[in-house]
Order: sequence, then structure tokens, then C-alpha cells
Amino acid sequence: MKKVLTSFLLVFISLNVFAVSLKELLEKALTDNIDIQTQRNVYQNSLLSKEGTDGIYAPSLSVSGNVTMPDSYNFSSLPPSITAQLSYGQKITSGTSLQIDTAYQRTDPTYAYSDTIKHDVSVSLSLSQNLNPYWAQKGNMGNPDKVAKFYDSEKNYYVYLNTIKTVFTNIIQNYIRFIESQKQIKICNNNLSVIDKRISAFNALFQNGEINKSEITDLQNERFNLEQELYSYSLNSLSALQTLSSLCSAPLQPKDISYSEFNEEVDDIYLYVSEVLDNNMTPELDSIKAQIKSAENSLVLIREQGTPVLNIGIKPSWTITSYSEANQYNTTVSVSTDLSPLFLSLSDRQEQKVSENIESMKQLLVLNESNNKAEKANTERILLLYKEQQKELKKLLSEDEKNLTSYRTEYIRGEVSLLDYEIQKYRVENHKHLLECISLNIWLYELLMKI
Repeated sequence: MKKVLTSFLLVFISLNVFAVSLKELLEKALTDNIDIQTQRNVYQNSLLSKEGTDGIYAPSLSVSGNVTMPDSYNFSSLPPSITAQLSYGQKITSGTSLQIDTAYQRTDPTYAYSDTIKHDVSVSLSLSQNLNPYWAQKGNMGNPDKVAKFYDSEKNYYVYLNTIKTVFTNIIQNYIRFIESQKQIKICNNNLSVIDKRISAFNALFQNGEINKSEITDLQNERFNLEQELYSYSLNSLSALQTLSSLCSAPLQPKDISYSEFNEEVDDIYLYVSEVLDNNMTPELDSIKAQIKSAENSLVLIREQGTPVLNIGIKPSWTITSYSEANQYNTTVSVSTDLSPLFLSLSDRQEQKVSENIESMKQLLVLNESNNKAEKANTERILLLYKEQQKELKKLLSEDEKNLTSYRTEYIRGEVSLLDYEIQKYRVENHKHLLECISLNIWLYELLMKI
């Protein structure tokens, strides 16, 4: 507990004092995200529920007895009539149960007006067997309720993992989105600085009558568009930050995330995510598979419960008296079949409903597998496009840097204006920021290809 508290305090301090890394945000979400906590509790509860399924095979036992005492009974001897019964029931497996009933009665002739003391003893043994039992359909003697709880806990486990994967993916995407927006804001501010300087220069030229007012108006319209673009990136940045705060259950500020340098390695984040997900990158598919197995298990039980039940019983009984020639022994054998489950199954159509549900889930599984493949292929195409952009932009940046060196020399010589030199300098800086944005997206899509 002390170790957990210390870890929490360290994460809390890092979120409020130092720039937080992507991995720290993922760790924070793993412990504090509401959706992850909820699914974790559901999974843990299903594990506890699974442990109690053996109780359905617990035996039943009852003991009863009674005595009969007439008004003339003086308590100087045993009561005139004593009766005792013992019943034991045991569910052997699904669809098979055993029932044993024993009875004893003693009759005293002093009070029963008989010539002998009589002892009546009986033992009843009955076996109930479903004609299409679970164990015959499945080929094993497993506990169907335990199997159902196992599949339920398995499904909840994969839902829990899928919740983590979804939250982690959203955090990673919004973390990159926030950093990219901040760099785009820098580009917009640089472009606004250039526009302002050009407007100032054009105003001076207009005052001298060298240009007309429409050229200044065009620059002002361009500035307005840049302001709208800056506003859009600012909202995008704020939205990403709010999403991160919600996912991590932590109030984040722009200063909490360092966007000047992004040093996270794809493999480091992938290994962490893989470890948390127990090396399972498709929990959403495994969740559907577990639901199919659970439904198929339910279908077996429905078929069992919808077939007749055969009951076989044997009941030996003895009557023992003081005279051996009066002793009696009888054996009763009974066989019956309960057909009511058959009619019930025909009326409620549960088997058909579950079969249709299984078929729907199988189709959903195939659809999700197809969508996953299509998504991976689309991610790969986007990644290739970003890499092509990166390659072209690097060439362009290299040319811009050479031009900037030439502009600087020409400015020193007085061959170009300060404004022309600053425009080229901002162009180089903007292309560097844009190259960083492309690199961020390449990093993101390389990670998405893995997870």
C-alpha cells in the first residue's frame, strides 16, 4: 500500500510540476481512468462469481421424526408409535441426480392393540436422467454453470483489455494532436508576423502613392484567414488537452506537456502497451469469441433442458414382527418419463433464438476481422504518404536553408531588404515545424500499425 501511495504521489507531482511524458499519462490512466476502473471491477466480480459455481453440486440432506402418544400414555415406556425419516439428494452432473429416502416406524402393541411389536423399514432409491444430457453433448462431465462463468469472466477480461486499448489509443492520438496543434500555432504566429510586417511596409508604399489600397486590403484579408486558422488550431489544442485530462482523470494545463521536443520511442511505448494488454492486440475480437463460446454452452444447456427426463426408482421395504412367520419383504420398481420439458421447448423457441444470436455474433466477428485488416491497410497507406511528404519537405528545407544563407549575404550587402530576409527566415522555421508535425504523424502511425 505504501509503495502504491508513493507511486501515486510521484505521478501527481509530475503532472503538476514537471512536463509529463506520454508514458506517465498512460500509467495515470491505467490506475485512474473511470472506464478502466469500471471494467476492472466487472472482471474481478466475475472471477469471484466463478469460484462459487461448485455449490450447485452440494448435496441436500433432511432428517425428520415424530412420535404418537395417546391420552393414556404414562411415559413409563417407549411411545406407542415412533417414526423417523432421512432424505439425501445429490446432483451427480448436469441432467443426472440421485435421491435416497429411508423411513422407519416402530409400533408398540400395548397401545396399538396388536399382538406383536412391528418394525416397518423402507429404502427408496431413485435416479433422474435427462435423455440429452450436457455431458453427452459435450463429451465431458464438466460443470456447465462453471463453464458458463468461465466464458463470462473470459469475455469480461477481454472487454477490460479492450477498454485499456481504447483509452490508451485515444491518449496517444490526443497527445500527438496537442503537440502538432502547438507547432501549427507557431507556424500561424510566424505567418501573422510576416503579414503584419508586409502590411506595415505596404502602408508606407501606399502613403507614397506607389501602390493602391486594394493590395493592402488583400493582405488584410489574408491576415483574417490566418487568424481564423490560428483560432482553429487553438481550439484543436484545447480540445486535445481537455480529452487528455478526462482520460487521465487529471487537470492538465498546456505547460504540463512539453511540445518543444518529443523524445518518445515507438518501441518503448509499444512494449509498455503490449505488456499491459498481456501481448493481446485484438481483445475486441477475443471478447466476441468468448461470447460465442458462452452462447454455444447455453445452447447445449437449453437442448438438455428441453428433452424428456427418465426417472427410475426401486424401493425395498421390510415389516419385522415378533413372529418371524409374519415378517414381510416387498420391492417396488418404478419407471416414468417426464415429457413436459419437450412441450415447453417447442413453445418458447429458446434454442432458435440462441442459435440466431450465435450466427449474428459469428458474422460480427468476421466483419470486425475484416475491418481490422482494412484499418491496418489504410494506416499503412497514410504512413507511406507521410513518409513521402517528409522526404519531399526535407529536400525543400535543404533548399530553403541554402537560400536563407544567400539572403543573409545579400542583406548584409544591401541587395535585399530586411523584410525579404525575415520572410525567408520564417519560411525556414515554418518548414522545420511542419517537418516536425509530419514526423509526429509518422511516429503515431508506426505505433498504430503495431497496436
